[in-house]
Formats: sequence, structure tokens, C-alpha cells
Amino acid sequence: MFYVDKQLQKILENKNKPIKKVKAYNGWDPLKQIILGNVMNPSFFDDVRDSKLRDLLQKLLYETQEDLDNFQQELEKAGVDVVRIPAGTLQDGRYVESMDQVMADDWSNGGMPRPFITPRDQFITLGENLIYTNVTPGTARVINTLMEDNKYFVYDSLSMFSFEKQMAIGSDPITPETIDAIPLGPFKWRDHDKPHPMANDMFFKCINTYCWDAPFVTRVGDTLVVDSEDKINVGPYLLKKFPEYKQVNHAIGGHNDGTFCPLKPGHIITAAWHIDYSKTFPGWDVHVVRDDPNSKEKMYDRDMKKFQILRDQKKKIDRTWWTPEAKSNEQFTKFVDKWLHQWTGWSVESIFEVNSVVVGPDLVFFSNYNKGVFDYCESIGITPHIVPFRHRHFWDGGLHCLTLDVLREGEMQNYFDG
Repeated sequence: MFYVDKQLQKILENKNKPIKKVKAYNGWDPLKQIILGNVMNPSFFDDVRDSKLRDLLQKLLYETQEDLDNFQQELEKAGVDVVRIPAGTLQDGRYVESMDQVMADDWSNGGMPRPFITPRDQFITLGENLIYTNVTPGTARVINTLMEDNKYFVYDSLSMFSFEKQMAIGSDPITPETIDAIPLGPFKWRDHDKPHPMANDMFFKCINTYCWDAPFVTRVGDTLVVDSEDKINVGPYLLKKFPEYKQVNHAIGGHNDGTFCPLKPGHIITAAWHIDYSKTFPGWDVHVVRDDPNSKEKMYDRDMKKFQILRDQKKKIDRTWWTPEAKSNEQFTKFVDKWLHQWTGWSVESIFEVNSVVVGPDLVFFSNYNKGVFDYCESIGITPHIVPFRHRHFWDGGLHCLTLDVLREGEMQNYFDG
């Protein structure tokens, strides 16, 4: 299944390879081109028999697409060229329009694969390199098909040919010897002495050894701020591959963009009040995000907070996602948990006030209002602009996750020394 199917291939080719150049050395220089994720069309759930359940599922997709369409329009108003992933694209490179197109194996072995909605999780633009960091070749090929020149593209996870040959074509089985022969990784977990729960499954051993999440790394000119909690040797590997960079470690234990955001040189916002940024961002002003009692989403925030408290206390709620519909329809909740759990994530750990998109030195897009954050932005000459994403706690993704900046102005600089 690791391919771009023929129908999707035609759709992508009709876009005439819109990505002509790749370059980004930070996340705040003027943004010129960006990739934006997508989901299925609401008609995907037409075959769900229960009308109430079908309506809720279709509402989820309709509102998600509506917010993504609005996000695209706001980016284009700001002068950004948007490359949109086609609706119906899955993360494994398939294209689906209805439930009956989904292979039976998906429904029996873990549910429906996730739509290609959060490209940031698997890709990072590092200078003039677009690096693929994950494990599913289909996703990489979707992006690669959109690029005019392959010289910018770096397969930085498993050897695509080796992996596809062994897993999809089914020739030689994957063995420890073939894994060791792959010249990438291995990337060690902080608990790498402990066996992984799926250590006996060679496929999952590959995934958990030879891939890493792109948001573990934040670009700050010639310096890479790398989370050292999960894959502890990603930083040294990148420095070996790209020696023009320096590295500073930063212990978060997850995605950087769910914890902090550099808004412009000298200024960051963070939800992690307990982290000392003096070594990571020496001399920079750090604004800590607080809960906002004046939120314009009081009802949404109140319900979400209640969910978080119950979830943290392990009372009544076992799931890690949330939507307003979840509290009113048990069948919807059961359907999502059983069949769509690959669509959701661990949203209770994400702080979406910092998961933002910096369009340029004076404009930042946020998915929700926070008075403290907005006041801080305005005090340093930045206009904060709300681009709603209503189901962020379902998809476990904010505006930054939904996008991948492939082209920004500016060159590599040093933002710390001197």
C-alpha cells in the first residue's frame, strides 16, 4: 500500500509541480509558499446507516474542511502561495472518496488510516532541503510529486527502496541484519534499554527505530533546537548530515511546536513555565502563556478543561481527544475510538496558543484568542490574527501542524552569538 495510487497521481500532476524551490532557515522570515493539509469530503461517510452518527461524522469533516478553506484564504490574502493536499489523500499515499474504498484490512487491523492533514509531523524544511522524517513512503511521494526539482528532497528516514521492496513487494523479509544495513539511524529512545511493547514486530521496530517526528526540531538560523527527551540522538545525526548547523538540546518529551514558538528574533512564547530557556534561547525574552479568563471561546474552553481534568484523573474518560459532540453522543465516541483512533492524538498535552504560523515579522496566525498572548504580540510590533480551527482537539493539531513552510525569504544567520 506504500504508493501514490493512479487517481491521486493524476490529481497531483494536474497541479503542475507548484513547488519550484525550497528554502527556510527559521519560522519567522516572510513566508512565500506553504503546504496545507486536508481531509476527506463529508460524502466519505454517506454509507453510515445510522443517520445521527452519519450527521455527526459528516459535520466533523465539513467543519474541518471549512476551517482549512478559510485558513487557505487568509494565507493567500497575506500574499502566501498555498499548495493544498487534495481532499481524500491518506497518509499512506492512497486516495479515497468513500468508506467502501478503504481496504478491509484497515477496518480489521486498527481502523481507518489518518488523512494527510498534518504535514508538519513528517516533514521539515532545513535550509534548502525538504526532509522526510517518517516511515510511510506514500506520504513522501505525495510531496515529491508536487516538487519540480528532486534535488531539494531528502529521504531522511528508512531507505525507501529497501523498505518498500521488503514490506510492500514482499521479497526478502526484514531482519535485524537488513535493519542494521540501512545507513540511517538508529534513533534511540530515552528508555532505549527497555524493550518496546511491539519489539517482536519487525515492522514496528523499524518505525520506532528509524524514524523521528519533524517537530522535535526547531530552526533558529544556524542553530537547531532539538528535543532530547524522545529520540536522544536525532541532533547529532542531523549535525553529521548537515554540518553547517549547530545544536542545542531542549528536554520537552514531545513536539516543540506544542510547547513554544519563536515569534521573531529575541522573542518566544511558551506554555512550559518550568523550562529554563536561558541556555536554549540566551538573551531572548520569554513570555509564558497563561489560561485566559477572557477567552472568546468560554463555553468551548470550559468544556475542554472539564475533559482534561477528568482525563488526568482517569475518571469516566479513557480517550485522548475531544469535540463538543463527544459529550452528547456515545455512539459517536465509540465509533471514533474503535475505527478512527488513527485520526486522533494526545490532544490534552498540546497548547494550541503556541502552535501558530508566523507569516512575517509583523503578522502571526493563531487558532484561538488569548489576551496575554495577543497583548504581548502587539507590544513587540506583531499583529495577532485569529484563524479558527474548531476541531484542533480532535485532530490533535494546531495551525502549525496543518502546514509545512517550504519557502521563506532570508538566509542563514546566527541569532545568539555576539
